[in-house]
Amino acid sequence: MDHDRSRTAQSVRDYLVLPDRVDLNNCDREAIHIPGSIQPHGALVAVTREDGIVRMTSANAAEVLGVPAVMGRPLRELVVDVSPPGLASSVRTTGAVRQLQTVMTQDGRQLDAVLHRTQGMTVVEFEPAADELSLGRLLAQVSEAGAALDGRSLEDAWQIAATTVRRLTGFDRTMIYLFNEDGHGTVVAEDRRLDLDAFLGLQYPASDIPKQARVLYLRNWTRHIVDSAAEPSPVLPALIPGTDEPLNMALAQLRAVSPIHLEYLRNMGVVTSLSMSLVSDKQLVGLVACHHYTRRHVSFAVRSACELLARLLSEQLARATGLTREEEERERRAVQLGVLRHVAEAGSPERALEAIAAQTLDVFDASAFMGKLGDTVRTHGPVPVDASEIVRMLEDQPDEDLIEVQHLSGLADPESGGVLVVRVGHAPATSFLAWFRPPVTMTTTWGGDPTEGLEANGDRLTPRGSFSAWSETVRGRCEAWRERDRRMATTLQRALATGEAGLRGEDQDVSTVIDALTTYARDLERANAELRAAAADREEMISAVAHDLRGPLRTMSGFVGVLGERFADTDDPMAARLVERVTGGADHMAQLLNGLQRWGRLGSGISMVTVDLTDAVDTVLQSLGASLETSGATVRAGPMPVVNGDPALLRELIQNLVENAVKYRDPERPLEIGITSEASRGSTVLSVTDNGVGIDPADVEDIFRMFRQLRPGQSEGIGLGLALVSRIAERHQGHAWVDSTLGVGSTFSVKLPLPTKEY
Repeated sequence: MDHDRSRTAQSVRDYLVLPDRVDLNNCDREAIHIPGSIQPHGALVAVTREDGIVRMTSANAAEVLGVPAVMGRPLRELVVDVSPPGLASSVRTTGAVRQLQTVMTQDGRQLDAVLHRTQGMTVVEFEPAADELSLGRLLAQVSEAGAALDGRSLEDAWQIAATTVRRLTGFDRTMIYLFNEDGHGTVVAEDRRLDLDAFLGLQYPASDIPKQARVLYLRNWTRHIVDSAAEPSPVLPALIPGTDEPLNMALAQLRAVSPIHLEYLRNMGVVTSLSMSLVSDKQLVGLVACHHYTRRHVSFAVRSACELLARLLSEQLARATGLTREEEERERRAVQLGVLRHVAEAGSPERALEAIAAQTLDVFDASAFMGKLGDTVRTHGPVPVDASEIVRMLEDQPDEDLIEVQHLSGLADPESGGVLVVRVGHAPATSFLAWFRPPVTMTTTWGGDPTEGLEANGDRLTPRGSFSAWSETVRGRCEAWRERDRRMATTLQRALATGEAGLRGEDQDVSTVIDALTTYARDLERANAELRAAAADREEMISAVAHDLRGPLRTMSGFVGVLGERFADTDDPMAARLVERVTGGADHMAQLLNGLQRWGRLGSGISMVTVDLTDAVDTVLQSLGASLETSGATVRAGPMPVVNGDPALLRELIQNLVENAVKYRDPERPLEIGITSEASRGSTVLSVTDNGVGIDPADVEDIFRMFRQLRPGQSEGIGLGLALVSRIAERHQGHAWVDSTLGVGSTFSVKLPLPTKEY
């Protein structure tokens, strides 16, 4: 066995073509997705999908499974199925996403079998199973945390998640760790044993998480390292039979760990770790990181619950990020239009530059501005350098249209701060706009000295040995230029480039202004297209996340069903209440996923045809007949026109409005609902009026936002109905609004397009 172990490692090393020693000089090139070995607390086999025969196996598989031999045997001979549809069937049908089965060894030990597909084979990983008796508590805590996240600020959500994950896992420390634009990370929330030093607020260098590790975190959202001192078990043979490729373990739960990362953990005193990805806009933006200082195995069920929380947290972050970007985009357009309007009215390059300074200093949080158009130079505020220095900077970098500097020490006084420069026109033109920021004193508290172990060239050979808080103070630099600043500067560059000749006095007739405004219109249309694409990507991600979460939810619901049957004949009222509570939480989560998938589908194309709203209303009222009868509602629907729209989406819009009226009826009086329409120029306004509880004026502004409920916990639903109404209206080039009086009732209205000759 020792000979095989040595030969396997050498074969994989030959395939990877890695240097003899992996250190922090080359760890970004370490192929951590094909390590050739696994963590030894579990076992791995790879089988052919057609016959279920084991073709590759970890060296410890026979020991873990309790059988004399594994290689070449059918999988069905190694373990006994516990949960449907059975391991052999799952081997043939499992996809690229993980699937969970429960199996039993021949000597009666229960194991989790986690499956995924790669390179034409099905990989099956075996780990100790979860304690069934703890599953109800696990699901109850996930449900409670999911409900607690609704409507919270991001800061509150971080802390709720950190506390919940620690309660689920029993770890000594859990942290929410977010990446900055420069790749460094900051601990923004923490829950820990009270005797441990706090990490909250500490920063960690980008090199702590290499590039290829960040890529894997996007594919495999959870990473569990059970014992940082354990000897890995090799996978045999080293290469997939009949190929010259090693097994890709990017999705493997048991994948062995980079020796650099293991040394990093040991230097921190961490024996066991668990991390879950935080993703926004298909980018890794942070981690839920957990540390334990003695050995601790966390079952796949608990890890799945933690991953579910991480996905919910990611969705909340994605919504907040999307709103922020939309606000920034609106600001960019407004500034762009304002600059062009003032420049067009300026009449001279001097006045044009003065107008640009007045319009943009606050936008860039700048203390000074310098602009050069042809031979004309204008400054505003305390500019620390001459225009010739900026020109030289541009000439030294002719291929760069945008240059950012945090420290002007080479060009000016060491305490002069920084500059953002954008070239106007095409290289080698020297027209430019430049914004200056003053120096600030910045103190960063790192988790350990990030320079420890550096070579003379600045490369760190090994992970640092100390992680105690270490403060670094930097003077003379300005606040870092952000992506928002870069996008704004590039927007202004594009807007002004076409009219540059006229701006510097070569051609000041009206055609220059027309050209500049034409360029603006093209840029604006391009920006709108980018916004539409970004919205579609975001909605596609929402739908994909909702789809991916269904698997773990079905598994959890299945276990709850087993628990319900087990406790059905007992006299333990607490057990019955617990099962009922968890079942309710799972049902609520299923509603949430259904709503998210409906929201995500709105990002795809819609079918615009003529729709008779009378038929649509009748269909909705028939489908809601039982609910309306139970509520005692009287519904009056007036004559309805024909409109342009997607039939299914318009029915969903009407249904959500009627259901909202039922949900928020006043228990003190019979419910009355009116559905009317009023024609206007080229459109119709569809209104649903009720005599319900009404809406507090303070809530009206947020009523159409996702996950906002008028009375959280006092009514059914997940707070998506009115958000879907608003989004469906937008997809039909319309909009939704509400008129309401608290205690009297509400009228929800939607503007929809009437048919035109184009249809």
